[in-house]
Amino acid sequence: MAKYVQAGAEAMVVCATRGEAGQIRDASVATPNSLGAVREAELREACARLGVQHVAVLDHIDGTLAGLDQGLLVDEVRAVIDEFSPNVVVTFGPDGAYGHPDHVTIGGVTSAACATWDKGRLYHSYFPRSRLLLVHFKGAANFARVFSLFAQESTALGYADDHIDVGWFPPGVSIVEQGEAADALYLILSGVVEVSQIQPDGTRTTLRRSGPGEFFGEIAIAQHSTRTAQVTAVEAVTCLVFTRQAPALWGSRGAAESTAGIGAAANPGDSRQSTCVMSSIARSPRSLPIALSIRSNPR
Repeated sequence: MAKYVQAGAEAMVVCATRGEAGQIRDASVATPNSLGAVREAELREACARLGVQHVAVLDHIDGTLAGLDQGLLVDEVRAVIDEFSPNVVVTFGPDGAYGHPDHVTIGGVTSAACATWDKGRLYHSYFPRSRLLLVHFKGAANFARVFSLFAQESTALGYADDHIDVGWFPPGVSIVEQGEAADALYLILSGVVEVSQIQPDGTRTTLRRSGPGEFFGEIAIAQHSTRTAQVTAVEAVTCLVFTRQAPALWGSRGAAESTAGIGAAANPGDSRQSTCVMSSIARSPRSLPIALSIRSNPR
C-alpha cells in the first residue's frame, strides 16, 4: 500500500468496527472502556504513516459480524466499493487468516459484494503459518526441567487431558485481563507478575506480586466465572499455560464481554467491540482507484 501511495496513488482503509473486544496486552495503553478508541487512533496513525489518505470506521460491534443480516452487510460493503470504485479489492480468504470469526465473515461478505463487480479484481490475503518461539528461562534449570518433563510425559501417556504450552510475556504485558473469560491456568517458571483489580471508578488496586513456582488464574477456573483481576508482567515472564484444549490463534475478552452494556445508545468510546472491514483502497495519480483491502479489525 505504501509503495503505491508513494508512486502517487490514493488509498483508503475501512474497518467494520473498532476492535474493542480484543485483548489488552499492555495494561498501560488502554482499559476495556477505552480500547476501541485507542485501537481506532492507532489505526489512523498507522495509516497516516503509510500515507493512506482515507480511513473510515463503520459502527459494528466486534465479535458479532457473523450474527448480523449478511445481506445488509454485503450491501453496506458494496456501497463503499461502488463509491470509491477501486481497481483492486483485498480481503481475508475463507480461513480468516487465523480463524477469527469476524475475519471469516467479512472475507465472505466482501467476496460476495464483489461477485457482480466487474470494475476491478478481488484478492484474498495470505498469512503463512508459523509458531516459532524463542524462550529464555531465568529460573532454576531443575525447576524448568521438571515441569517440562511433566508437560511432555503426562500428555503423551494420557495422565493429563489438558493442553500444556509454554508462554512468554514481556514486561508490561497483561497476561490476564479482569472480566475476560477464564480458560487457562498459569504456572510461573520465571519472572514476576503483579495482580491488581480495576475498581468501578477506574482506579487500579494492587493486590500482590507472584514469582516462580506460583500459580495464577485458578480462582475463575474453580468458580467457573470471568477473571476477577488483572495479571501484568513486571519483568519478562515465562509460564506453563494449562488449557482444556489447544487455544485458538486469536483471542478476545469473550462473548459476555463483547456484548455486555452495548446498545444503540452507547457511544463509541464505551463500546466493547469492533472489527475492521476494509483495509485499504488506492487510487492512481489520475484519481483512478487502484486497490481496496478489506479486513476485520484494527491491528
